[in-house]
Amino acid sequence: NQLARVSIVNVYGDAVYDKVVLPRESVTDYRSHITGLNKQIIAETGISFKRVQTEVAALIKDRVIIGHDIRHDFQVLGFSHPKHLIRDTSKIQTFQSAISRQQALPQEALPGAP
Repeated sequence: NQLARVSIVNVYGDAVYDKVVLPRESVTDYRSHITGLNKQIIAETGISFKRVQTEVAALIKDRVIIGHDIRHDFQVLGFSHPKHLIRDTSKIQTFQSAISRQQALPQEALPGAP
């Protein structure tokens, strides 16, 4: 598994960073059906992992970061972030309860279901 794309949104859901990352190892499966990426897209639009790492670190410096089980995101980027600036929704009871309720609903009850 490798990092293929980094997307960051602000509090309003607007994309503030969205970059495709060049692989650091050979790729055997692009999982295009999930990622929407393939060899050509990555070759044409990808930037180096080091550049992404540097840009993301600068972008999130001294900012509160909200994400689900976000420690994995930091691990794959190879850096950490001050604990007091992290809001991990996987550890907040309100979000855990909401996710559990949504998963328990029949598909027809979900918004946008036919």
